[in-house]
Amino acid sequence: MFSDAFMVELSKLECANCGHQNERNRGKCDRCNDPISYGYPNVNIYSDPYFAEELEKRYEEALALCQSEGKESIIAQFEQQLKENSKAVINMDNRLLFELVNNNEHYLPYRRAVEQSKRLIANVFNDPKRIVIDSCFYGLHGGDIVFAALSLDDDGLASYGDVSVVLSVPLVKKRISVFEKNSFVLYDELTREKGWEPVDFPPPTGHFGIWESRHQLAVAKCHTQLDGNEKDEDFCPILLHSTNDQSKDEFIELHIFDKITYFNFQKVKFQAKLTDKQSLIALSIAKEKLEEAGIEIEIA
Repeated sequence: MFSDAFMVELSKLECANCGHQNERNRGKCDRCNDPISYGYPNVNIYSDPYFAEELEKRYEEALALCQSEGKESIIAQFEQQLKENSKAVINMDNRLLFELVNNNEHYLPYRRAVEQSKRLIANVFNDPKRIVIDSCFYGLHGGDIVFAALSLDDDGLASYGDVSVVLSVPLVKKRISVFEKNSFVLYDELTREKGWEPVDFPPPTGHFGIWESRHQLAVAKCHTQLDGNEKDEDFCPILLHSTNDQSKDEFIELHIFDKITYFNFQKVKFQAKLTDKQSLIALSIAKEKLEEAGIEIEIA
């Protein structure tokens, strides 16, 4: 039985070409196949006023609280950094990086990579949860999501690998939806603490946005961590904290529709030195191809 606690009607998307009213989980018009709105289902879903209005409310409340505490200048500085210097960063190990670059492979969503035998299925505990969570937030399109982290520097989530790939924002921003935290953690909080029944879409609002509203989500989430004395570099660990334990990572999660290629890279940063001969040879090949594509490289 469906609960009516979260039964919400999302607005329709009108096709600019033929006028057809489309559901939000479309990227193209059902009738004429033209792109609609942002052109990507994940962004079309989480740009709906149901999500945008509550996020705006949380954001305004955070600004008002900071103003009452005399921290309006620091929150403005934090917000400026987010608007001007936000990065989308994916961390991976060097073997995967070399495969993507040297073999012209695609960085695929989990489900697509398993289906194409590009990676092994996750363990018996994590695989069902990954599939369920992706489906609860996106339906069928849950299998089309690549994950990244919102960052103010080039380091990303160290627990996912010691190679940080900074994506070119102009090339990916139109297909990014933004979640307040790791979707595994957010799913647990919404179901256990807010009583959301995952079969009832949409989820409770206020925790989601799109690239253009990333600063609102970051301010709503992080404003209580600001003491008013921060410098620009102090904002990085407030926005994203990562060690070698994924369960303790704290970050804003970016969901990118469809695959990534190395032509979407802006910078590759190797956090650890490579010592074995095979990796050094692979690095030499990758370095040449990345440089040809105009991608910046930083090697420890």
